[in-house]
Amino acid sequence: MGFTITIYRPVCPLRAMRDDERREKRKKLIVGVVIAAIMILSTFGFVLNYATEQNKTERHNGIKYQLSGNYVVAQVNGQTLQFSHFPSQLTSLAADDVAPLLQSPVFYITSDPQDPYAKDIDTVDYYLTTILPKVKQTYPMVAFTNATGYSRPEVGCSNATASVPVVYLHYGNSTGLTRNGYCIDASARTPNDIYTLNDKMLFIILGADDGKTN
Repeated sequence: MGFTITIYRPVCPLRAMRDDERREKRKKLIVGVVIAAIMILSTFGFVLNYATEQNKTERHNGIKYQLSGNYVVAQVNGQTLQFSHFPSQLTSLAADDVAPLLQSPVFYITSDPQDPYAKDIDTVDYYLTTILPKVKQTYPMVAFTNATGYSRPEVGCSNATASVPVVYLHYGNSTGLTRNGYCIDASARTPNDIYTLNDKMLFIILGADDGKTN
């Protein structure tokens, strides 16, 4: 009859602690490598996306629109036009068949001098009346809906005609261009939307947008 003798070797507590420390260090190293890899890939993705965006261009009606810094620019008749958007970004902005009116050689841009966005509207007025005669031989004229005390003519939608349409630019609950006879109701929900409408109208005038909601 035989006997089996099993010898149990005691585990050294210090060795067990060192093993645990090594495992913990390996875990931390692996986690660190993974985090570093994610950061590198994210940075690379950002740089690649930025480079791609910087090279983004669109062509409409023979005009090239290209990103330059924070703006979209286009060269038209030797003039540099600046936009906040590409034409393709505004195709869904509400527009009600307004191209025939905006492409008129002459039209009024009118507003209320007490409008909450009056300063932004004045900026757009100045830009359109300065740039359009140089790039499109279009001559917008500025007016007020209530010109008492001002040197501008008093013009509202009721004064709009087929030969001289009117664009009424103002604050509203929504942003878009709505046609009412020979008048365009151009409402902006925020101050920034005033400049969005400026882009939209310029794109329509330059033939980059059909003036309809797509």
